[in-house]
Amino acid sequence: MKLLLLMRHAHAEDRAATDFDRPLSDRGLAEADAVGDALAEANLLPDVVLASPALRTATTAQRVAARLPGAPPVQTVPTLYCAGIAEHRAALQTCGNADAVLLIAHNPGVADHLAELGGVPIPCPPATCVAFEIPVDDWANLGPHVEATEVRRVGG
Repeated sequence: MKLLLLMRHAHAEDRAATDFDRPLSDRGLAEADAVGDALAEANLLPDVVLASPALRTATTAQRVAARLPGAPPVQTVPTLYCAGIAEHRAALQTCGNADAVLLIAHNPGVADHLAELGGVPIPCPPATCVAFEIPVDDWANLGPHVEATEVRRVGG
């Protein structure tokens, strides 16, 4: 059994030179810290954090990870920028035998993935993080339409 923490990045500024370069707003900085604190308090601790390299997402990941015991490493994965479920799954499949993974990306991909895992649409405002138990022994075995069990929702 593995733990997947699937999160949408925290609230970002509306404008920047490019969409990729949009920073977190002050509200988003506080949201990211709050999600990290809530995950730590709930003992939902990832071994690794995967994040889109977009500024708002990478910053969310770094701030969340910094609030967790042991500050798990953050890996930016270029294919997670504006990704869908297939790209999420491909990134997760590289995590081997890690017990818990936090994946932070963008909508609509995160909302679509949450709906697939939860079986129903799940509201997904910025900083939404949902923890699922995934019945696989190795992330490489993660396939489509896995039967996941929701454990907890944080943020959003």
